[in-house]
Parts: sequence; structure tokens; C-alpha cells
Amino acid sequence: MDIADSQCGFKAFTAPAASRLFDALSTQGFGFDVEILLLARAAGCRIVEVPVNWTDQAGSKVGVLRHGPGMLWQIVQARRRVGRRRP
Repeated sequence: MDIADSQCGFKAFTAPAASRLFDALSTQGFGFDVEILLLARAAGCRIVEVPVNWTDQAGSKVGVLRHGPGMLWQIVQARRRVGRRRP
């Protein structure tokens, strides 16, 4: 995708879009961000990246080596699921 930071936890949706997209969400884990964006794109939702001021907090619960492989697998599965839903 042409999105600079798909893993940023700060996302905003209209209520109807959020309801439709989160009802269709299958991924349970850190890879859900990518599936939400894939679903939004497939549904024709407008996706806009807006810069925000962010302060990093020490002590993240996400580890690249510990969670990275699982996230990658979740993204592969989400791409397959969303790709099958397209007309």
C-alpha cells in the first residue's frame, strides 16, 4: 500500500465506516491495522494520512523479533481474505 505508517495506532473513522469495517475484521493481533486499511481500501473508503505530534513511550509491549513473524503472517492472511472478497 502507499501508506507511510500502517502500524500507527491513531486512526479515525466515521461511525458507519467503523461499524462496517470492524464487523468485517478477522485479524486478532497486532496485524489488525493492516487488515482495517485493506478493508477500507476495498470498500472504497477515502484514506488520508495526517501528521500528528507523537511522543514515544519507553517500554513498548511490541518486539520486532518476538511479534514480527506473527504480524507478517497475519498480514499475508489478511491480504488473501480481503483479496477474495473483491468483486
